[in-house]
Amino acid sequence: MKKMTNDNGVYQLTGETREGLSKSAYYNRDLAPTLDDKGLIPERLLEGMKLRFGNAGDMVAALEAIASQTGFGRIMGQGVAACSELLGPETADFACHVKGQEMAYHEPRTKYGCGLGYAVSPTGADHQHTMNDLNYVSGPNELIYFGLYEPEDPYCLSAKKVAMFIEASGWRHILDSLVICHFMPWTPQQTTEIINGVTGWDMTSVELVQAGRRILALTRIINARYGFTEADDRLPKRFSEAFAGGPVKGNRIRPEEMEEAVRIYYQLLNYDAHGKPTREIAALLGIGWAMESGGQPPV
Repeated sequence: MKKMTNDNGVYQLTGETREGLSKSAYYNRDLAPTLDDKGLIPERLLEGMKLRFGNAGDMVAALEAIASQTGFGRIMGQGVAACSELLGPETADFACHVKGQEMAYHEPRTKYGCGLGYAVSPTGADHQHTMNDLNYVSGPNELIYFGLYEPEDPYCLSAKKVAMFIEASGWRHILDSLVICHFMPWTPQQTTEIINGVTGWDMTSVELVQAGRRILALTRIINARYGFTEADDRLPKRFSEAFAGGPVKGNRIRPEEMEEAVRIYYQLLNYDAHGKPTREIAALLGIGWAMESGGQPPV
């Protein structure tokens, strides 16, 4: 599948999640028995395509249809949010995306901080600049460089977890902006030394995280211009439903728990109740110009 997505120029997470939505909607009897037994995708749209869970041939055929924009692939190729909208409101509960960006295969019901990251990300459910809670459950980790020493339970959304997420995501925004792979086995201190050596800067790791917060604030200001509000900083309904079995049976993220974590997130970053940076924090971060209508960075 990876080779097929790469060869056809299809974003892997998006392509596979589109197929997942379609399979969920078509074979709803396994997932939502109260829905129409005939499925949520009209047969006329499928044009003979089969979408069976666990069937590798169906998956390959669906991906080929997406890449070639033929048959039902024309609809799947528009993304999960658009696909669900076209198929009707009955499919909304199967459409796992945030702000139109499909979910990566990092299950937020096993990593609640990751779920918070999906919800508040300005670009949608992006696993690259969220946190992986499992990295912070024991022993020293990268956050020690930012003054956070104690581990935290992956199955919680405490104020401490929110603070950890803010530091972790701030660092990742910098790595992404400098095109530094997250898998490099360097500490933040080592990465900072490399960045300073290449650029001639004289910055600390903490200052780089502050720059990451500036990147985040600027993107959220832009989002606000285009109508995004706190209502968009939410997880899909699916993740408030508990696992029915397995080692994390019963795990779910309660909507009220996520709402409180988002509120704390706004508060710690000095954003307003709608998730937009305040004029005070924008000025402190050196992007006060962005708060003005048609604002442009100083030359």
